[in-house]
Amino acid sequence: MKTYPMALALRIALLLSWPLQSPISSQIAPPLGRLHITSTPEKWNITINDKLRPEHTNVTLVVSPAVYKVLVNGGPGNLSCPVLSCQVSAGATVEIACPLPPTGPGPNCHAFQ
Repeated sequence: MKTYPMALALRIALLLSWPLQSPISSQIAPPLGRLHITSTPEKWNITINDKLRPEHTNVTLVVSPAVYKVLVNGGPGNLSCPVLSCQVSAGATVEIACPLPPTGPGPNCHAFQ
């Protein structure tokens, strides 16, 4: 059996360097954020970006960093909170309370226009 030292050396070098290769950037998931949505009383409907969600308040949703249009409604008398535009950053939790506190929405949300 004929051996080729150069081919064997190349195989060994490739095998040894394989764990040291950095992952491709598309394989790394972006850091996520959270929308923490509460209401008094609980069990209100949640609509995000014009899509009704299966979850009800009070809930924390894990989301990608982005701006979200959030509507919380269906409380007593079918009331609803103002539609909010909320900026969620990576690693951050944005609090949304309905009814809105007297101070208004938090710093990451404003009335949707």
